[in-house]
Order: sequence, then C-alpha cells, then structure tokens
Amino acid sequence: MRKVERASYIEEKLSSEFGPLGPTLCFKNDRECLIAILLSAQTTDISVNKVTPSLWERYPTFASFAESSVEEIEGYIHSLGLYKNKAKSLFLLGKIFKERGEENIPHDFSFLVSLPGVGEKTAGVFLIERDKAISFPVDTHIFRVTHRLALQKEKTPSKAGEKLFRLYPKEKASYMHRAFITLGRRFCKAQKPLCKHCPLQEICPSYFSFFEK
Repeated sequence: MRKVERASYIEEKLSSEFGPLGPTLCFKNDRECLIAILLSAQTTDISVNKVTPSLWERYPTFASFAESSVEEIEGYIHSLGLYKNKAKSLFLLGKIFKERGEENIPHDFSFLVSLPGVGEKTAGVFLIERDKAISFPVDTHIFRVTHRLALQKEKTPSKAGEKLFRLYPKEKASYMHRAFITLGRRFCKAQKPLCKHCPLQEICPSYFSFFEK
C-alpha cells in the first residue's frame, strides 16, 4: 500500500474510532487560545485548564497583563512547568498589544513567531485551532506515532511536520493533529504501547516488534 493510501486509511480508521475531536485546552477566543497553548508547554492540558479560569477573570485583555507585574502573574500559574518564563512572556505580550492599541491577533505565522514565548510549534497549533492551518505542528506524541506508522522517518519535528502536511493538508490537518495526539495518549504510548487494542494494529509496521516483547 502506497504511503498516500495508507495515510487515507489511517484517517478513516481514526475518524471511526475517535469520532469528532475538539480542543483539549479550554478557550473562547483568539487571545485565550494563544495563551492556553503558550502555557501548555511541558505541562498537561488538564493542568492548564485548572488555572485558566481564574487567569481569564483577572486578566480579561492582553493589556491587563501589562498593567500587572510578572510576580503577580506567576501567582496564577505557579503550578505549571516553566511558570516563571511563561509569566514573563504574558507580561511582555501585554505590553506589545497595549502599544499596538488593539487586542486582535493577526492570523499570520511571521507575526506570531515574533511574539515573546511563541515559537513555531505554538504558532502552528494556534493556526490549526483557529482553522487557519499552514503547517502540521509536531509534538512528542505525533512524532512518535507517525514514525512508528512509517508516515515519516525524519529526525526532527519540523521536517516531520513538512511530510505530514503533504499527507494531511489544510482541510485535514486540524483533525489529524488531534487524532494522532489522542492515539499516542490512549494506545501508542512511549514505553508500553497498547498494541493489542490499537485500531491501527493491522496496518502498523511496528506492531509485531512491540507486540512480541
């Protein structure tokens, strides 16, 4: 089976297995979306969702972060990994948008990666979540799962993302991004993958190498 055909088959199987998949981070608009993704680095989405309700209440605009202090922001997110760096990024984001005089976030990759605390992965995920995908962001789950499925054999997430975006372009990227993460969390775990229960066992090149162990 050619890679394109296998990619299509995987899409159909995961869609059947998981059904509709929404964001696992909680947000209502562009501002909350970008901040939640920024906060999720090296932290679980569950942990982020625990702190954001009080964060949104205290800081209802970007500008409100600039009118606060890094130390105060830290108090709201101290349970998250890298909270000091993240608090500083939120404060600087507040200053940038306050100086811009508007809260709207341009859906422009170059602008996004110029923002403090927003790297290529964060920008890519933001655009996917807002249905403006221009790439396929790759986290540890996606990199592991798609490598085991032989959809990509790259050595870096960025190169892997280029391959995956060709297989799952703009109109499919959002769903498959979530589907691969879900697959990695539920079945294709890093240490002990649950191959016997995986919906892709019959097509996975790595199935027997793990199943036999």
